[in-house]
Amino acid sequence: MSKRNSAGASNTLFNYFSKTPPAGKKSRPAAGNNASPALDSSLNNGKELKVETKKRERQSTSPQRVEDSDDDVPVATKRRKRIRLNPIDSDDSDTENKADNTISTPKEKEKVSLESKLSESFKYEPNQTPKGSKDTAKSSASRPSSTPSKPAKPDPEPIASDEGNWVHCKLDWLKPAKIRDAEKRRPDHPDYDARTLYVPPEFLKAQTPAHRQWWEMKSSHFDCVLFFKVGKFYELYHMDAAVGVSELGFSYMKGEFAHSGFPESAYARMNATLVSKGYKVARVEQTETPEMMQERCRKSGAKQKVVTREICNVSLRGTQVCGLQDNGPTSSTANYMITVAEEESHGRSSYGVCFIDTSLGQFRLGQFSDDRHSSRLLTTLAHHPPALVIYDRKTTSPRTVNLLTTHCPSARREALPLWAPEKTLKVLAEKYYKTNVDGDWPDGIREFLHDGDALGLTPAKNCYLAIKALGGCVSYLTDCLLDIQILEMGQFISYSPPDVLNKTLSQETKVESRWEGGNTMVLDAITLRNLRIVQDEGCLYDKLNYCSTPFGKRLLYQWVCSPSANMAEISERQGAVRALFHNNELSQEAQAVLTPLPDLERLLAK
Repeated sequence: MSKRNSAGASNTLFNYFSKTPPAGKKSRPAAGNNASPALDSSLNNGKELKVETKKRERQSTSPQRVEDSDDDVPVATKRRKRIRLNPIDSDDSDTENKADNTISTPKEKEKVSLESKLSESFKYEPNQTPKGSKDTAKSSASRPSSTPSKPAKPDPEPIASDEGNWVHCKLDWLKPAKIRDAEKRRPDHPDYDARTLYVPPEFLKAQTPAHRQWWEMKSSHFDCVLFFKVGKFYELYHMDAAVGVSELGFSYMKGEFAHSGFPESAYARMNATLVSKGYKVARVEQTETPEMMQERCRKSGAKQKVVTREICNVSLRGTQVCGLQDNGPTSSTANYMITVAEEESHGRSSYGVCFIDTSLGQFRLGQFSDDRHSSRLLTTLAHHPPALVIYDRKTTSPRTVNLLTTHCPSARREALPLWAPEKTLKVLAEKYYKTNVDGDWPDGIREFLHDGDALGLTPAKNCYLAIKALGGCVSYLTDCLLDIQILEMGQFISYSPPDVLNKTLSQETKVESRWEGGNTMVLDAITLRNLRIVQDEGCLYDKLNYCSTPFGKRLLYQWVCSPSANMAEISERQGAVRALFHNNELSQEAQAVLTPLPDLERLLAK
């Protein structure tokens, strides 16, 4: 029975230290990696050390043996590697363990006190060198410490929420109190140009070649977010990077200046997102390869090597087009860019207007005199809600500026110097329409030109403001690098307010004709707003808009703003509605054909 119990109890931790190797086989271990594990094991498992020292003490209690036990500590670590013990020793070890658990004689108590002193001699702090040879200290220094060391603190990096840490936030010449335009004019100057920025030359000299390129482009396009092409990515720097993080969900890259970016395949989506939020985006492309740069630098002897980059496109609401890299407006609603030229006399104003939906490429221009409430101008803005309004900085009256601000709250408004009519016609003739004696002007422009000028470089009598407004559109499209793409279409249509005959200007007299009854009803801006015809949520247009195509939605908007007054036309529309309403199968077939159609009007303008 005792034999079975002892066998069952032999599977204890104390059995690993049941035997002490013969004294003849002991050898003082060299100071090295074996010394430290012994010390660590004594700290981590005090129970093992206690039993181990007891076993040593049973063999000899002489002081000399105590000194030898100090050297036996590393040997005990080797004995821990045993996997199994001899079954012959199991009975002895079991008896020995029972004897250790009871301390009855003074001699045994003396042994325990001696063992505690020995264990105290092996204790050490992790930062202290254990007592021993110098080699032991060196080996402990070369190996990693048993306690994990604290990781080194990384360099402090700016965080997205702490905008004041970026380099561009600390530049004095960028702060509102010292900012200037490219001509060093302060914002309180009447000719201050908010589209440009003055960058000190000494600051540019301290920049890298690529960053110098960026700052030079930012200086001339300060109102734009630059998508700066670097390899296969578009990079955003400084204040533009902050826009990318806040509006596009980017993350800042590591560095002392603000920096973010995205791959070139995502350009169309990122551009459309920023434009829809009211930003002006300039796309910067590399216009030469590294090989071309090397050849250019070799011929010119340039020291700073950087590929040439240029602004290739500027996009904002009102100037979007359908192209290879830009998908155009995401909404079916027309986004008009309108230019207003004003001439005030005796409390009343005459206006020249030119508005265009760049995704379609059609110019509409006209000129009209208005009352003191500017009713015709307001009606024009209501029928063609603009996304971008441009007006002359010097000649536009404060009353008209206030009117544009109040009635076009969601539109982007820019006060710019407009070209003179003569300059406008000269630029059009030399750059876009090569005129000769016979005249090569588009049909929509000819009626605005003076008959006595064979070259067509003089505006007609009552068309001065209309040509000036056209010049504002051409100038802005030139800045956006869209002028050639749109003007080469040559689509110009004469515009007149709804209360004036469609043919406002006669070829003989060039004088305005009064309205004597037209084909459409006249709904001015006040009527459209009071009756909730358009623009408001839940208006009549929203209730009627079940169109299946984008171009159908735009046509319905014009029909609602200018309802037909022609009985024959009204009867035809009613008949078409009646046929579709009573023939459900035909209606579904027509809808199935029309719904998948793309925006054909905009695609044809590509």
